[in-house]
Amino acid sequence: MGNYGKHVFVLGAGASKSYESANTPLGKDLVWNYHRDCADLLPDINGKPDQSEENIIFFNFSKFILLAASIYPELAWLPKGWENRGWKVFDLYERLLKKHYVDEMLYLLQKQGNKEGAKLVKQLIFEHIAQASLNVPNTLYKRFVKEILKSKPPQTISIISLNFDCMLHEDFDNELYFDYLIDFDWINHNRAEFYRQCNPIALIKLNGSLDWGICENCARLHLYYPFMYRTFYEGKVCANKKCGGIVTPFIVIPHNKYGEKINPLWNVAKDHLREAHRVTIIGYSFPEYDKDVIKLFQDSLDTNVRIEVVDKCRNDQKKKQTEYFKKKYMELFKRSIEINTLDGFSNYLDIQANQADTRMTSNQKGKG
Repeated sequence: MGNYGKHVFVLGAGASKSYESANTPLGKDLVWNYHRDCADLLPDINGKPDQSEENIIFFNFSKFILLAASIYPELAWLPKGWENRGWKVFDLYERLLKKHYVDEMLYLLQKQGNKEGAKLVKQLIFEHIAQASLNVPNTLYKRFVKEILKSKPPQTISIISLNFDCMLHEDFDNELYFDYLIDFDWINHNRAEFYRQCNPIALIKLNGSLDWGICENCARLHLYYPFMYRTFYEGKVCANKKCGGIVTPFIVIPHNKYGEKINPLWNVAKDHLREAHRVTIIGYSFPEYDKDVIKLFQDSLDTNVRIEVVDKCRNDQKKKQTEYFKKKYMELFKRSIEINTLDGFSNYLDIQANQADTRMTSNQKGKG
């Protein structure tokens, strides 16, 4: 493809977890850090915090605590700790093992056939991201749209996102439009208007999205307006009145279930990666457990594609992290990579802005 192919951006947790971009709770923070992210200071009643409103907000979280305690014997103390609001509960996420993370929990629950448990975890994932994202500045994604995406013809760009949040495709004053490249069975009025726009940029979300819902009964895929809040899915029923099934967030791809809904999107991602001349990976490290994503890239990337990595680490770790990335990519993809920056998403945008200014200055001198 040479220089005539696509520039594919890959967005991982590191793109959304930065405070300036969204501070989206992901990875080990997800669900476990719900209370710390979303609790307000409570007024005292008779010298004790008033927990009545808090208990409503964290009703599902309290059920999650019971569920986690029933799965992991080492967490059997959690319900008592939550009841007393002990700080050990709120600091627990810092000491969690990988097996406690909600993606692992979800896999285990589905393997056990615990549908209600899996449904609860998915609901909590939605609640946590939606609640934590409300009224949070979105500076970096706005810069990404304005300084990078808008400067390129839409057909030359694709975005593959491994995140659930809608922070990238908020309504940026109608500056830019995206296409999910997936067939929905029902689209609400506001979203239908959004998708009628021409020249959208491909936004391929391989793990679902906050604004995607799926009917538990007939598996119809619904697309809603992207403004999400904690109770958004309460009372949501299938748009097919003859069905009447409950609609739940489609944000984590269930193992061996609903595959026919999402598999075509993975095939689309493969096509876009095969067309790429450049792949910029922001905040995603191809963890070992993401075997499907690793295989997707291994099967799709051309030998001549340029791969650059944008990540974030401490200054004293940069040399070690650079060697780690180079070794990992050589083992996974049999090729070298470019480390664009290890100072995070913000620094990457600064670098791109400086390069654009340099090109503009050169062009002006050339014309003069």
